[in-house]
Amino acid sequence: MEQPEHLTWLDLSFNKLTTISTELAEFSSLKIMYLHGNMLKELGKVLQTLRSLPQLYSLTLHGNPLEEHKKYRTKILNSLPQLRSLDFTNVTVSDKLHLKKKVKRNSSYTT
Repeated sequence: MEQPEHLTWLDLSFNKLTTISTELAEFSSLKIMYLHGNMLKELGKVLQTLRSLPQLYSLTLHGNPLEEHKKYRTKILNSLPQLRSLDFTNVTVSDKLHLKKKVKRNSSYTT
């Protein structure tokens, strides 16, 4: 694709994807990404790739095996704090407060 940096919305849902390419980092203007209904298993690797998309505010990952990951929503929101919507559900103020409390609690153990 020519000029991937201009793309703002990408729908890769229901494609039986098992991984996502690190080349997604080239899509620097991406704001909305649908990855639901695939075969993605490794949440850590997916999040590592998606962290390179600072403008991403809406993401879907439900319907993938990685959804069974313990603390699925918390890990995603912690890794991608700019998200406003995850799996077609708004990220609430309560979600953000919960994350801040967790981070504060965890940092108090390290001091």
